[in-house]
Amino acid sequence: MITNTMSKNGIKSATKAFEIIEQIAELDGATVTELATHVDLAKSTVHGYLVSMEEAGYLVKENGEYDLSLQFLEHGTYKRQQYMPSEVVRGPLKHLAESTAEIAWYSVAEHGLSVDIYKSEGEHAISVESWLGQPRPMHALASGKILLAHMPDERIDEIVQMHGLEARTPNTITTRERLDSELEKVRTEGVAFNDEEYRKRIRSVGVPVVYQGTVIGALTVSGPAKRIRGDTFTEELPDEILATANEIELRLQRFW
Repeated sequence: MITNTMSKNGIKSATKAFEIIEQIAELDGATVTELATHVDLAKSTVHGYLVSMEEAGYLVKENGEYDLSLQFLEHGTYKRQQYMPSEVVRGPLKHLAESTAEIAWYSVAEHGLSVDIYKSEGEHAISVESWLGQPRPMHALASGKILLAHMPDERIDEIVQMHGLEARTPNTITTRERLDSELEKVRTEGVAFNDEEYRKRIRSVGVPVVYQGTVIGALTVSGPAKRIRGDTFTEELPDEILATANEIELRLQRFW
């Protein structure tokens, strides 16, 4: 995720290499010529980057196109295990998805964004335009509100300055005053709600997962607003998700 706010002290060649990687992912594979156009470099320079990354095992080349290799999956899986062991979370997450018939997610904070690292789909789960590892704005998500609510004020300031409070729907929180009020409510009630704030007609409910007194992640359930409404939205789902979070916390104590 290359941004305009990256440190001016960064190594330009490394930044350009990651820009090339992101372009390859966005283009779903690309030729040297295509990449040279997108990253504004000479073809010979781009070719040098690509050869180096292919030799290191991070790219594969087929029929003149370069694409990402499974080396990224290996590193991503390693990092995910550090955040939350699969042996701990998969069982409870699957049970939560089955009992609610919706999608259950486990998310963490990284670079000031909410990142889903596990999910399980229930019987009536609907397809959503989100995938594991996708960074999303915290202010518009139940998971993000949970994670933000348990950060120091200084860190919240940094995140808002870095990513802003973009409106995703008419319901999205777009002012710092409203965000602060919402986060205080989350701290008091121990639950966060996404009332069609990230995507229209989709609601979600989230609770924190705590280890040794620290919030390490957020457990959420999302689904269509026509099903997640009334007491289901405000009482039943929060209770069910909280029970699952408690189970995960107990399993963590035995695992770590």
